[in-house]
Amino acid sequence: MPLPKGTVRVFKTDDSDNSLEFIGEDSIDHTPKDENLTLNTGNAFDITASKVATNYRSSQNAGYTADLNLTVFNHKNIAAEIVVEISNYYGDNNQFSWTSLGLNVQKVSSTLFRISKVFKANEQFSYLWSEDYRP
Repeated sequence: MPLPKGTVRVFKTDDSDNSLEFIGEDSIDHTPKDENLTLNTGNAFDITASKVATNYRSSQNAGYTADLNLTVFNHKNIAAEIVVEISNYYGDNNQFSWTSLGLNVQKVSSTLFRISKVFKANEQFSYLWSEDYRP
């Protein structure tokens, strides 16, 4: 179904009294039928992440190799599905090697990886990978 340019408001049903609860909104451009649409309805303050690069090594021909660690923590008292998107700004010139076990890494495009994981209440998880960039 095509959608006109405008604001999309998202609601969910509150289980306690079956009323609608506003959870966020986003602006969209004109969207043709049969196209995927991604809405950003806000950031969760009780889900945090920190990224650290270790063993960074630069090469003579302007490339680099690095090990990266993205630690995500669900501070909520309930489980939450967390989708992590990692941008690869160098496209196919940058090779990723995932070292965390059991990840379902989806390569969305040459510049974007997406990982979805259900975190238990108060669970912390580290995504580990290596990058090897050669121009």
